Order: sequence, then C-alpha cells, then structure tokens
Amino acid sequence: MPVQFGILCDKCRKVHLISLDHKPTQVQYDRLRGQFKLVCVPPCLAVSYFDRADLMAYIVPAEALGLGYIEVDHCKPIALGA
Repeated sequence: MPVQFGILCDKCRKVHLISLDHKPTQVQYDRLRGQFKLVCVPPCLAVSYFDRADLMAYIVPAEALGLGYIEVDHCKPIALGA
C-alpha cells in the first residue's frame, strides 16, 4: 500500500491526500494568510488552514489515490524519521 502525505479534516474525519502527481483541488495556497487552505469535499465543506509541518504520512489503499481523500478509519498514520 502506498504512503502519502495528507491533512485531516477535523469535522468529517477525511484525510485529504497531497500528491506530487496531481494538484488536489481542495487545497489552495492563501497568500494573504501565508498558509494552505483546505476546503473539504461535499457535504462537509469545512474550511481549515495548515502549514507544511502539519502534514502527516499515511499508509493508504491504492484506490484512495484517485479520489484524493479517504476516511481516517481506512488508513494508518505513520511516523517518519523518528
């Protein structure tokens, strides 16, 4: 199973995957704020802001890569460089 970096939506508990292969549409850089902005997928649509340091590595099923997000219960967070 692939390892991907992602950011968790605290409201609906979906992990949004950050990929070098394709730009996630839910994540944009907010220049005024100096942070990344996550707008969660419908029906949630929660907005949160984060920095690169907030990203976490997750082991995810390959099918999640095409979606760009996955339920937190269906992936496993991993610690890098401990």
